[in-house]
Amino acid sequence: MSVMMDRLVGYFPAWAAARMYRPVLYIEGGWEGWLQADFLAWCNTVHDTFPIRRECSEPFAATLEHRRKVDWILNSDSTDRDRRFCIELKAQGTKYLQSDFVADVMRDLDKLRSIPATYPCTKVIFIATLENATKIAVQAAVGSDFKFCPPLVVERETLAQFSYLEWT
Repeated sequence: MSVMMDRLVGYFPAWAAARMYRPVLYIEGGWEGWLQADFLAWCNTVHDTFPIRRECSEPFAATLEHRRKVDWILNSDSTDRDRRFCIELKAQGTKYLQSDFVADVMRDLDKLRSIPATYPCTKVIFIATLENATKIAVQAAVGSDFKFCPPLVVERETLAQFSYLEWT
């Protein structure tokens, strides 16, 4: 894992302690969009400017799928596969059926896999699960070993567990 990815993973627990609110998990439609924007805003406020672009179609620009977007591109100005990361986030809300969540994770993985080889990057999917059964179901469907981030803890209660998978 690169230094930049290590930093990103390390920021999740501090962000959760400062900004995570239990009611967010109950919002209809989930909390993924809020996570995308709020986490980056928090990073840029608390830490130095974090070189992440949000909702980018750049990896797909040369394809017929030019309207597709990745959630984040970390180090988008780099052309080094080991320094530029195309990242998808998937966050399970309380109203998200496990089967729908797993299917959406698989769609995001397919999107990352469809990034052309001419766009060098390491591909990463971050998954925030609220229950262990969903985490196990995702791992079974994907069939790969996920790495685990520290859980998101608010007022001594674990709200979500982040895991991630990265590949080139």
